Amino acid sequence: MKPLRFAIFGAEFWARCQLAAWREVGGVECVAIYNRSRDKAEAFARDLGVPAVYDDAGKLLRELKPDFVDNITEVGAHKPLLLLCAKHRIPCICQKPMAASLKDARQMISAFAKAKTPFFVHENWRWQRPMRELINTLRSGVIGTPFRARLSFISGGGGTPAGIGVLVMLALGAGLGALKGAVITLLRLPSFIVTLASMMFLSGFAVWLTQSKNIYGLPASFLALGQRLPFAVVLTAALAVAAHLMLRRTVFGRWLYSVGQNATTAHISGVPVRAMTFAAYVASGFCAALASVMLTGRLETGSPVLGREILLDIIGATVVGGTSLFGGKGKIA
Repeated sequence: MKPLRFAIFGAEFWARCQLAAWREVGGVECVAIYNRSRDKAEAFARDLGVPAVYDDAGKLLRELKPDFVDNITEVGAHKPLLLLCAKHRIPCICQKPMAASLKDARQMISAFAKAKTPFFVHENWRWQRPMRELINTLRSGVIGTPFRARLSFISGGGGTPAGIGVLVMLALGAGLGALKGAVITLLRLPSFIVTLASMMFLSGFAVWLTQSKNIYGLPASFLALGQRLPFAVVLTAALAVAAHLMLRRTVFGRWLYSVGQNATTAHISGVPVRAMTFAAYVASGFCAALASVMLTGRLETGSPVLGREILLDIIGATVVGGTSLFGGKGKIA
């Protein structure tokens, strides 16, 4: 029996996880990768041995006619890509969440129904025992035909409240920043080497601690930090305004700029260089922890490799925003 030929839409972390899972299942063959960024698609194909790369999804479907598509792109791209699959009558499996709105979800379902083409949505919880029992109960007709349902996972009690967990994460981020700041200022080690070494060590430690497994079933109150757009926007804006005022309107901010421009000159001028360097690393660790909390809430999953795929994007955005890699130059607004 010939293996099923499939294409992957998306080239980020979860796409790599999906491809690894498909290969463990067997009986399938990944024939192509699509991504809007051809560079990312080529890197994905090179790392994982995918034979063809496309930055045009329609061209991929026309030329290769795969047996099915595994769509693992951002939710905003789901609708046009899935409608394209339905148009070409290509079965599709879509990463959750399926759509950005109920209207979009209905349009996608309708398109596949009209094309008489199979369509599925990824949901790792569906195979667990509580979900299987719920599905069997619904199918039995005991509770009638539901019009709408809302499902929440409730922890079994005794867990740590989300607020305490967030505070621990922020304290841990600031503490790790303080540790790096102390090593740099007291041992006079190059900051770049310390940062790189700590990143490699802590990344490896996270993988070891979690046994390279993702953490699911996070509290709804924690997930809301990343999923409630107004809250995330307000929090980010407040932090940006506070950082801008601190850098531009306070002596502390001026000292930071002076240390970055020339630490020796700043020291001669009376600036506490060591204290400023230490404080900068504490603030950096705190902000990194805050970003990780929001990103984890957005993705609904704790991952030991969270953020690894966007590291270069973050550095690029920082440089494009006007921050100098050599220090002493940069702004929030």
